[in-house]
Amino acid sequence: MEQQHPLGHRAATEEAERPEFKLLIEHSADGIVVIDDGGLVLFANPAAEQMFGRPAAELIGTPIGVPIIAGETTEISLLRPDGETIATEIRVVETRWRGRAARLASLRDVTTRRVTEERLRQAQKMEAVGQLTAGIAHDFNNVLTVATGALELLRGGPGDPAKAHKMIDAALAALARAERLTTQLLAFSRKQRLEPAPLDLDRILVEMEDLLQRAAGPRVELGFALARGLPPALADRTQLETALLNIAANARDAMPEGGRFTIATGMRDIDEVYVRAHPEAEPGRYLTITASDTGIGMPPEVARRACEPFFTTKEPGRGTGLGLAMVYGFVRQSGGHVHIDSRPGAGTRVTLYLPFAPAPRDDPAPSPAAAPAALDRGSETVLVVEDDAAVRGLACEMLRDLGYTVLEAASGDRALRLLASRRDIDVVFSDVVMPGVGGLDVAREVLQRRPCLGVILTSGYDSSYSDPDGILARVEFVQKPYRQAELAGRLRKVLSQRKRERDRQP
Repeated sequence: MEQQHPLGHRAATEEAERPEFKLLIEHSADGIVVIDDGGLVLFANPAAEQMFGRPAAELIGTPIGVPIIAGETTEISLLRPDGETIATEIRVVETRWRGRAARLASLRDVTTRRVTEERLRQAQKMEAVGQLTAGIAHDFNNVLTVATGALELLRGGPGDPAKAHKMIDAALAALARAERLTTQLLAFSRKQRLEPAPLDLDRILVEMEDLLQRAAGPRVELGFALARGLPPALADRTQLETALLNIAANARDAMPEGGRFTIATGMRDIDEVYVRAHPEAEPGRYLTITASDTGIGMPPEVARRACEPFFTTKEPGRGTGLGLAMVYGFVRQSGGHVHIDSRPGAGTRVTLYLPFAPAPRDDPAPSPAAAPAALDRGSETVLVVEDDAAVRGLACEMLRDLGYTVLEAASGDRALRLLASRRDIDVVFSDVVMPGVGGLDVAREVLQRRPCLGVILTSGYDSSYSDPDGILARVEFVQKPYRQAELAGRLRKVLSQRKRERDRQP
């Protein structure tokens, strides 16, 4: 048990100079100083002399120089004259000194404790990184085994078309699994691209009833407790739906013999008391979705780790351990909070705290824009900028298959040289993250020097890059891995927009 401060509530009514109290002060391992109403030191014990690095004779009559608030415990960094910094916990009470009101401050050196806590946090981080790395390797090796094996069989030239289609389907399914895995990883790291919009939580749950029932399984009774009339939340609908399906799947696994799964909506405040116990939360009022099951529940040590990536209590093959990690990452990136309440034998309750959508402005409704051309092919010239040769080659083949003339650049520098020498380029399709000149730099040059060109950027990360010039708001963005149909649609959209802009020019 941690040692208690020598100052208790009784000190407020004690005379600091009473012999028994003074003896306690003199021999205390904590630094103790007496301060008058003006903040000047009246007394300092030997431990305080050591902490401040100055003798009591120098301290007396000088300002203490640290926050002194009676009735509160604070922590500061105390800088000694020799340059050493000490993490110091201060507790202050009212007392009397030589017949007048004063304050008695106890200063505890908690440097060693803070160093130990920081080392423990670092060790926990490294353990989480190790789990993450092992989980990624395991899951991607499974994906690569399926995709590589299917493609090898195809390269062998199977004569049966049905077998060939089966191998292609297996490879595509494996790659779709890899895509879902990276999406979950980005969600946990709060790096996936979100498209937040005002959401009617009650309506979404009603529309998802069939999906949620299938995710929970036929043995589970699904129920709703909707608040009705709630203001809209601000979140990405697709990610919210995925989060709810993950929670429903966890509830199913927690109730192998069946049970009840209830989802409720409401509003709730997070106050300062809650924040002290959950430092990652921000105080304020939130909209809530609370999902409760009557399953086996979790002991505290498991509940605390439930949102860690790849942490799972399920047997092999029953899950990656990314479901709740994805939920946590999505909600945190949305500006919200996740709370899990669970006890063995008493079920689990997961509460998502989501921010309110801002009130709509009274702006006039914009006039309807012309519908984009419904074309998926073209004959224009596209400059593909990608440093990864395999990805660049695939993108070029996709575009040539759609009828486009394609130019290639393996770097941003090479792209800029081509743009300076070729006037027949219509669209630049560039990766964002490249050595040297990156995609944002290429886009900036295009927008400044040749604004008539279309620009599409792509990345395996989301679009949350440092972008002081607002480049991303002026171009199209395609998330990797992209498909041919998506790329074709973005190209026609950009080309149609540029044509309309040219037509409007005098």
